[in-house]
Amino acid sequence: MPTKAPGSHTLSALVALFASQVLSKYVWQVLPSLGEASQTALTAVNSLPTISVPHGTEAAGAMLVIVTVTVVWEAAHLVRTRT
Repeated sequence: MPTKAPGSHTLSALVALFASQVLSKYVWQVLPSLGEASQTALTAVNSLPTISVPHGTEAAGAMLVIVTVTVVWEAAHLVRTRT
């Protein structure tokens, strides 16, 4: 799908990146259980021998925001292009 709509996917990545930096600290204040789940997932990924990702509280919040924004953006793009 990125070959058909590279602009949309690029914009999605940029929005997710900037939104994650702005909203990551609020994840722990508003949704602490999701922040903990994200941190647990990052710790599990970090336990793999060839992968090293930061897994602190801010990184976990940022990762949660990135995944959420990207999934919503791609779902909206899919719905828009299918109709």
